[in-house]
Parts: sequence; structure tokens; C-alpha cells
Amino acid sequence: MLAIVKPVLLAVMFMSELFALGVFGFWGYQLTSGFEKYILCLAAPLFVAFIWGTFLSPKAALLLPPLWRKALQLIVFAAAAVALYSTGFPLISWIFIILSSIVLLLIRFLKF
Repeated sequence: MLAIVKPVLLAVMFMSELFALGVFGFWGYQLTSGFEKYILCLAAPLFVAFIWGTFLSPKAALLLPPLWRKALQLIVFAAAAVALYSTGFPLISWIFIILSSIVLLLIRFLKF
């Protein structure tokens, strides 16, 4: 059973990460007008990707304790949900934060 659940959870987690990066880009684009929206459209996801790569990726340069790592992942996903909510997609933001929270909890308690 775990042999089937593990790849599915990891795939959903990866898709959540990619979705969060896309949300931050969309949020940056919607936040301002003019040329600044293009800068924020690129800068916001790049900043989040930097944070993710430095602290949260499996090959991170700075490894955090597991509980801090999951907390920071939840903070990133919650920020993406708030950004999505503020751009006018409240239902999708709720679905995203609930799904990503469940996946984070399952990964934490199944210890992989």
C-alpha cells in the first residue's frame, strides 16, 4: 500500500510546489500595472524558488529540522493561497491550502 501512496503523495507535493510558483507569478502580474508587473511576475516566483531551494528542497544547502521544514513549507503554501485569494480566486485558494496541508501532514506522519 505504501509503495503506491508514496509516489502519489510526492507527485501531488511537487505539483503543489509548481502551482505555488505559478500563483506567485500571477499575483505579481496582477499586483501592479505598467512595467513593474513584468518585474514582479518574474521576481516573486524567483524569490520563492530561492527560499525553497535553499531550505526546503531534498538537496538543500541548509537543512532544517523536519518540523521546521514542514512549517516553512506550510508557510509558503499559505502565502500562495493568500496571494491566490487576493487575486480573486477564493475557492481555488481554499482547495489548494487544504490539499497541500493534507499532503504535508501525510508525508510528515508517514516519514518519507
